[in-house]
Amino acid sequence: MKRLLILGIVAALCLIATPVAALYSCDPPCGANPIGSEKCCFGPDTPVSTNLVTPDLWNDNPTCADLGFDLTSGNQNSAGTYSVGPGSVTWSVDGNGIITWSSTFGIDAVFVKGGNGGNLYTYDPPSESTGDSGLLPPHNCGQNDNQCGLSHVTFCYDNEACDCPVNGCSTGTCDQTGACIYEAPGTRCDGGVGVCDGNGNCGGGNPVPEFPSLALPLAMVVGLLGAVLLIQKTRK
Repeated sequence: MKRLLILGIVAALCLIATPVAALYSCDPPCGANPIGSEKCCFGPDTPVSTNLVTPDLWNDNPTCADLGFDLTSGNQNSAGTYSVGPGSVTWSVDGNGIITWSSTFGIDAVFVKGGNGGNLYTYDPPSESTGDSGLLPPHNCGQNDNQCGLSHVTFCYDNEACDCPVNGCSTGTCDQTGACIYEAPGTRCDGGVGVCDGNGNCGGGNPVPEFPSLALPLAMVVGLLGAVLLIQKTRK
């Protein structure tokens, strides 16, 4: 009896120690995998969209940054029109779970989350991607491989709407609205003579004086106090 009990305990421990098979397999991946095996790409999952885009199924819930894009609309849980970056995006979902979207600027990808993963619809070139329909969440839920319920939709895009000059007063980058980021007025031109006007131009004038950091004055005060204490000590 004790032997059977021991064998039962050993068998239970072996079952616990056995790795649980992943819900999806990464063999073969559909492309470069920048975020590890737990959030990888698994190839086509649903029929193509109206614009002939075949989605790739991604495990878990990768962000737009994980997927290699600069900016994101954020996870949108309900249909509607949203102000995003340089414009707006609008999306709706019908009774069959089919999503239709449109935008006022180019979208690189749309991630449709449902169940344990999501379908990633990637558009190329993004400058022409201002709308599509026929998007669906994954079909991998339940015993009958039913379509997953929609969790949220995320729009991913890059700074392609931003075409900022790179000069002595411009950083060459944009903010979330797509506007160029310039050096502050009065900043010394980088590599040039004069100061920036706040609009990316370098002109005449004197730069705003740069005040020294607090480290130097504090060091001088500490040194002075130390000298006074030393003098007092030597006088005693």
